[in-house]
Amino acid sequence: MTQKVLGLDLGTNSIGSSVRNLDLSDDLKGQLEFFSSDIFRSSVNKESNGREYSLAAQRSVHSRSRRLNEARRRKLWVTLDLLIKYGFCPMNPESLIRWRTYDKQKGFFREYPVDDKNFNAWILLDFDGDGKPDYSSPYQLRRELVTRQFDFNQPIERYKLGRALYHIAQHRGFKSSKDETILQQEANSKQSLTDETTDVAGEMKASEEKLSKGLSTYMKENNLLTVGAAFAQLEDERVRVRNNNDYRAIRSQFQREIETIFKFQQGLSVENELYERLVSEKKNIGTIFYKRPLRSQRGNVGKCTLERTKPRCAIGHPLFEKFRAWTLINNIKVRMSEEEQAEQLPMKLRLELYNDYFLAFVRAEFKFEDIRKYLEKRLGVHFSYNDKTINYKDSTSVAGCPIAARFRKLLGEDWESFRVDGHKQRQAHGKNNASFHTVSYTVEDIWHFCYDAEEPEEVLSFAQDSLKWEKKKADELVRIWSAIPQGYAMLSQKAIRNINKMLILGLKYSDAVLLAKVPEIVEITDEEILSVTEDYHRVEAQVGYEKQINNIVNALIAKYKSASEEYRFADHNYDYQLDESDEKDIIKQIESNIGTRKWSLLDADDQTDILQKVRDKYQNFFRSHERKFVESPKLRECFEEYLMKKFPMIEGEQWKKLYHPSQIAIYRPVSAGKDRSALRLGNPDIGAIKNPTVLRVLNTLRKRVNQLLDDGVISPDETRVVVETARELNDANRKWALDTYNRIRHDENEKIRKILEEYYPKRDTISTDDIDKARYVIDQREIDYFTESKTYNKDIKKYKLWLEQGGQCMYTGRTINLSNLFDPNAFDIEHTIPESLSFDSSDMNLTLCDAHYNRFIKKNHIPADMPNYDKAVMIDSKEYPAITSQLQRWVDRVERLNRSVEYWKGQARRAQNKDRKDQCMREMHLWSMELEYWKKKLERFTVTEVTDGFKNSQLVDTRIITRHAVLYLKSIFSHVDVQRGDVTAKFRKILGIQSVDEKKDRSLHSHHAIDATTLTVIPSSAKREHMLELFAKIEEINKILSFSGNEDRIGLKQELDGLKNQLNKEVKACRIGHNVSEIGTFINDNIFINHHIKNQALTPVRRRLRKKGHIVGGVDNPRWQTGDALRGEIHEASYYGAITLYEKDKDGKVIIKGGRPHVDPTIKFVIRRELKYKKSSTDSGFASWDDLQKAIVDKDLFTLMKGQFPEEMSFKDACEQGIYMIKRGKNGTPDKKLYRIRHIRCHTVQKNALKIKEQTYKSEKEYKRYFYAAVGDLFAMCCYTNGKTREFRTYSLYDVSCHRKSDIEDISEFITDKKGNRLMLDYKLHSGNMILLYKDSPDELYDLDNVNLSRRLYKINRFESKGNIVLMTNHLSTSKERGRSLGKTVDYQNLPESIRSSVKSLNFLIMGENRDFVIKNGKIIFNHR
Repeated sequence: MTQKVLGLDLGTNSIGSSVRNLDLSDDLKGQLEFFSSDIFRSSVNKESNGREYSLAAQRSVHSRSRRLNEARRRKLWVTLDLLIKYGFCPMNPESLIRWRTYDKQKGFFREYPVDDKNFNAWILLDFDGDGKPDYSSPYQLRRELVTRQFDFNQPIERYKLGRALYHIAQHRGFKSSKDETILQQEANSKQSLTDETTDVAGEMKASEEKLSKGLSTYMKENNLLTVGAAFAQLEDERVRVRNNNDYRAIRSQFQREIETIFKFQQGLSVENELYERLVSEKKNIGTIFYKRPLRSQRGNVGKCTLERTKPRCAIGHPLFEKFRAWTLINNIKVRMSEEEQAEQLPMKLRLELYNDYFLAFVRAEFKFEDIRKYLEKRLGVHFSYNDKTINYKDSTSVAGCPIAARFRKLLGEDWESFRVDGHKQRQAHGKNNASFHTVSYTVEDIWHFCYDAEEPEEVLSFAQDSLKWEKKKADELVRIWSAIPQGYAMLSQKAIRNINKMLILGLKYSDAVLLAKVPEIVEITDEEILSVTEDYHRVEAQVGYEKQINNIVNALIAKYKSASEEYRFADHNYDYQLDESDEKDIIKQIESNIGTRKWSLLDADDQTDILQKVRDKYQNFFRSHERKFVESPKLRECFEEYLMKKFPMIEGEQWKKLYHPSQIAIYRPVSAGKDRSALRLGNPDIGAIKNPTVLRVLNTLRKRVNQLLDDGVISPDETRVVVETARELNDANRKWALDTYNRIRHDENEKIRKILEEYYPKRDTISTDDIDKARYVIDQREIDYFTESKTYNKDIKKYKLWLEQGGQCMYTGRTINLSNLFDPNAFDIEHTIPESLSFDSSDMNLTLCDAHYNRFIKKNHIPADMPNYDKAVMIDSKEYPAITSQLQRWVDRVERLNRSVEYWKGQARRAQNKDRKDQCMREMHLWSMELEYWKKKLERFTVTEVTDGFKNSQLVDTRIITRHAVLYLKSIFSHVDVQRGDVTAKFRKILGIQSVDEKKDRSLHSHHAIDATTLTVIPSSAKREHMLELFAKIEEINKILSFSGNEDRIGLKQELDGLKNQLNKEVKACRIGHNVSEIGTFINDNIFINHHIKNQALTPVRRRLRKKGHIVGGVDNPRWQTGDALRGEIHEASYYGAITLYEKDKDGKVIIKGGRPHVDPTIKFVIRRELKYKKSSTDSGFASWDDLQKAIVDKDLFTLMKGQFPEEMSFKDACEQGIYMIKRGKNGTPDKKLYRIRHIRCHTVQKNALKIKEQTYKSEKEYKRYFYAAVGDLFAMCCYTNGKTREFRTYSLYDVSCHRKSDIEDISEFITDKKGNRLMLDYKLHSGNMILLYKDSPDELYDLDNVNLSRRLYKINRFESKGNIVLMTNHLSTSKERGRSLGKTVDYQNLPESIRSSVKSLNFLIMGENRDFVIKNGKIIFNHR
């Protein structure tokens, strides 16, 4: 049986899959056993700034807001409790209990105490009970508390103080957090926040003072003691206090106000318990200013790549800093003289370097230049990267050990073993053990406390109270707290601790990782560890040598197998002996693999040894009946075998626990039976990756592959898997950077297009090749196109000037500018390394070159082979400068770009805030992409020979997501290949699936399946490379033919015909048959798209049962409750107001009845909108005065607003000046501006709204007693019938929630229509359902072929409740259009892509196991036929 091929095209919200079985047919159409496109919703959305956010985070945003409001209410409740206790609030304690308690059994539902008249009068500042406020605002009362003495023996005076304190509790002011301060400082300062001189706690205080500077200055100028007094005076001056950024108060000012009141009033004291509880921030003591700690996010930390169950280590942990430092130190190599080999530093010097340099200075990073100078001073030898006497550049950024250095400074030289007893006593573990012991603290405990602490006061209190440190030492701990950066490493503390033991012995990182677990498995001394390391290097060298030999042999075997049958001369000849031509092939392959130059430098014995080993293994291949590739030894298995021999007392399975340096994830399959064919893909969420997009792709992949395995379409051992992953499958920061990079490139191209259109007005069109030419001119300028800014930014405005000035040909130095750019005989776009040698057609391998030089001198050679590569020469009496001299500008550019990357790496390393870290990582990725572009562009000019390794690097996708996808699939499949997208694109053209000039059609979802099918046809490596080489050579000769003279054309055409014949033979050998170009049409006609729409409106949940906020049964043994949770928008977030208007006649005049204006009883819904100018179509606000006039409810207010300005003033200008409420002047006095209008009531299109809840304070008018909102998500559209009549009803999530409150079913099984007929539920439709449309009867569908069924298969997108409208799209279409109505006459052979129609006018079948049809193995199966 021929091996099947499964092609998988993985995108961010799609998976194309195709199974090709060569046993079925000699034609590609007949070989396709299965193909599909799985479409699913991406797990992330984008903000307006391009930042991605998880849909889960979007769903929880309102719950987070509710939790915040709940915390604020709890703060008020505990404050009221304190005020009631001390007699400062007239509230009935029972009222407070009913307000703060939720207990169904007792009938408590956290109801605001509307009926407590004393409390409500207290809130309204009515202390004397006359029904009128005694003060215009609480600020007036607060000012009075610091200007006159109160008699607190009088209840009214006590209530006044309580009301002022309650007002402070409602508005307790801003307090800067560590994250906010760090972010602000990093954005505005060049100083490192982990430098010795930085005091983040002080910076936090300074940040607060900066925010309150305006208010503080005002208080000082007016000699005001408190914030309340200042705001009272501002109110007197008619200055708006609320949300006024000019006068912002901070929390410490409110604390000082309470202190001032208690010191000023003679009946109060700052020494009593009341004052302590009011101003304290401590848990169980503070009321107003106590801040609840944030919920720990440690559960969201990813898992270690080596210790699967352990969370990753924080990068600010001293263990990680030590790990990072020793990894670098052990990697430093120096040469004491040019004759000596590069060696690691002496062990003693490494220890001194770590102690004297990494631990002696508090700094987040420094340049390697400092280490070089230190080594020069210690060794007395000059080192230089350029001389290859040291292996790091001076500009390399080195991460320091700022936290470890601070702990060393604080705790002394023996800081790692530090331990101190605290004052707390803790009972010993065990039920019968009643003894107590003193709690002690290690440096690990101290670090963890600092890492979790949110405020500097917490750290200060811990140091002074628990550690018993004096103030100065406690302040140093606060500095450590302030310096700990955010972020996590890839490894856990356990793995790092194990690896550090090996690093300190002097092992390089890869050796340390491999041997880190050995001490856990067997007792071993340090000397034995070093001995095992030496033996490991010998094993590693032997395995590497064997792999090199086997790679050469396998390349020979692959070329033999990829040849057509007529050239496979020894298929059944097992006695075949290698001949002279085979010897030549062997030498040619060795040179291709190792490199011609390197091979020639090997001594004769080494050459003979390699030749003999390759010859023997290649000969054994022909002797073997299986004719298999040579299997290379695996380093891990060889090393485990060595360890088993050295330590025979240890079981072999124990050595499986060893770490592996390149290990990133272990995906474990699940078994559906006893044999290997029953293996299935397991859960991909193993903690190795946290990217929600990648996890959703892998989960959908699991379902698709496991379904194919269950249906017997594929099997693990008999299927070759070929995968291609989308570039967008990256982490959020890398994806953002990629999108930004592409957008900037698009803006560049558009700018260049406009310049070229302006310069060449007579040119018909500006092609992409024209734009590329112009861009290469800018690339080949001497000056960079980046601005001076540290952020990634190109100076696009100067492109026209630069194009006019021109760039230089890298081979000849000839100037290229707009005047000669499009001269066909002046310049060519050439491949630096010929595509037939490199398989590389990217921008990195394209250069704008002098046409004569390219066509007659360079031809199909690499730059290093040119006669003027490293020196100027005369060719045909013309002098050509050295190419290397032209390259110096690119060398300098690479160095500058490398510095930018290192800069942002350092910024990201020291970032102590996630937003700042994300910003730095994005900038780093942007600069890294530019650096990679120029490094590879430069590399192609400096490479001296093109080896197999270089070719393979152009064909292999090495991104982390690809590695994860391959590892995941390899958990059950033994043969998994990866193809890059550009290779797939070339094969679409080579195989004839797409013409050479045709662009990929992305308007149909089926293109994913077409790509997957292309993957199944791409042959294995040797044949693939041969076909790519032939295709590239054909393109190269076609190019040469375009400018060759008649004397050369005959030979070139003959060569071209020969190459085409060879390629056609190779394509024919792929067994794809004829009419391959029709495969796209064939798939489009026969595919049924799988739209994965998970209806999560009713989601099963399992939650801990809570009573009064506490978990029933405790955290360790909780009781669980299960059920369905509603997910979605039950109602829209905006609340509407309900009003009635005066009834008017046709002329717009108010109708008077009984001497009074008559009120129209029709309820109108209005909403408050912000009064601002509408800048764009997506912005809120108003575009013009007319727009405002149509929306506003109060037309008199509109007249007043517009009358403030001249007739010709626009609404935009009016908003900039400010629109105010005006008090009309009387008796000739001028009008007076009262306050700025910020919001207005506007009409809405809402005709009906939901009554969400009752207002706290009831109006006399019944319709004003409720909060109103628009209906939220629609849950289902249902059809009820009795066989004669039908009725349709749309149910929203709000309806479902009301049904549940009433304890009735979510969707009624029966309803009664207006005539009293009892109707039964026939069907219900949900968003995402698939339906098949028919005209009169389902019978007309049964005999239709796939083409016609495909035309009638639609996916429901959403509903409109008014008119029972359904919006749907053909399953193939990617269109986002709203759709159009079908009308009365419908041509079912030509239905539109998108439909918007009443469900009453449609006839259809519904997809589902218990409905009318299912899609299985690419076919529609009717359930009830």
